[in-house]
Amino acid sequence: GLSRYARLSGARRAGYDFAPTSEIVHTRLCDITQILVKSASMKVVVEFCVAVALAGVMGAATGAEVVVTNVWSAAMRKNVPVSLVLPSARRVDGAKRRPVAYMLHGHGGSHLEYLERTGRVREHVEKFGYIAVCPDGMASSWWVDSPVDPKVRYETFVAKELVAWVDAHLQTLPDRSRRAIVGASMGGFGALSIASRHADVFGAVFGIHPGVEVRSCANNGWDIDKRLGPVETCGRTWDEFSVLSRMKALKNGELEIFFTIGTSDEYFLPGNRALHEQLVADGIAHRYLEICGKDRARSAHNFDFQAIGEDVVAPEVARFFAKSSQ
Repeated sequence: GLSRYARLSGARRAGYDFAPTSEIVHTRLCDITQILVKSASMKVVVEFCVAVALAGVMGAATGAEVVVTNVWSAAMRKNVPVSLVLPSARRVDGAKRRPVAYMLHGHGGSHLEYLERTGRVREHVEKFGYIAVCPDGMASSWWVDSPVDPKVRYETFVAKELVAWVDAHLQTLPDRSRRAIVGASMGGFGALSIASRHADVFGAVFGIHPGVEVRSCANNGWDIDKRLGPVETCGRTWDEFSVLSRMKALKNGELEIFFTIGTSDEYFLPGNRALHEQLVADGIAHRYLEICGKDRARSAHNFDFQAIGEDVVAPEVARFFAKSSQ
């Protein structure tokens, strides 16, 4: 329960009641103060509850270029729409190789979600200089290689076919240390799952209110049964595809992991806390951030929170790329 967490009710309050072995470090993250609690034993856990609004933090609209194309998937025998978001500096220095963030959309979305629903990706690409690749995962693929539908092979598409296409057609840095995978909601489920199984391809994963344990969503009409089979008869498959199960195979330091969720998320908050606690118990270094917005709408599972999450994640992606270049 929450009694196991050191709670922070405001971004700039003093006198926090943390465990005595903790070291409190203040850093800047997207114009807010993030309170990090470190423990050498990795047993000290913090619920980050930041009561701030982030609207307008990243500044005005930018000149990043958007290119929509199709990428052929041999695994699914079809073209998959993909939006490429390219920094304007590329027009001046087109020969410069850049890192790539692969961004997976949520349920009901498309390759245009980060451009049209939240509208943050162009600003982030322009500010930080990386390339964003936003593939289309149908409305409800859950980014899996479906064991019941051979036409759904989105894990293979993202981790193998799309990465190969991007490295062949754009001026990228073709190394896992210069690739990150990001996802929101269903896309967060896909990002965490794919990264955990393809740490040789992606060096870091970032989840925004990600799906983790999807059994609890079996009756939500999200088509998970169409990808994994009915939960009543295919329960073992659902468990095998759980992010909790897939993260069990990771070794510490094999993958940089960051995920964030709102404190009023009505779908995935328990699963995110369970993943956080599992990673702590297994000794897997990661960062987990719970955000309490200025009202419930900015802490729930919606596009208001997703925009906040994107503003938090983008500089973390940039930080990963900067660290990898050193």
